[in-house]
Amino acid sequence: MEYTVIDHVNDHVSDRVSDHVSDRVSDHVSDRVNRLLRVIDSKTLSASELMELLSLKHRPTFRKNYLHPALESGLIEMTLPQSPSARGQRYRRKRGDDKR
Repeated sequence: MEYTVIDHVNDHVSDRVSDHVSDRVSDHVSDRVNRLLRVIDSKTLSASELMELLSLKHRPTFRKNYLHPALESGLIEMTLPQSPSARGQRYRRKRGDDKR
């Protein structure tokens, strides 16, 4: 099958839309992570304390949209990394991380 101008245009539009959507999703995640970083500042806080300071009530949403992206990005760390679900788990900015 021959690659036509229409195919080229479709590919180009599809790539542009994908890039735009990815950028918007990344910006949204970055906004949430930045909010979390501002709340943590130089403190060490539990998930419940972070949720309260962020005015969030739904733990799964907090974990998916705030906590996990910040952990995966290496911006925050657990105080008990060997026991991620420990009752006494707290979170803090990763040492050496510059404040945004």
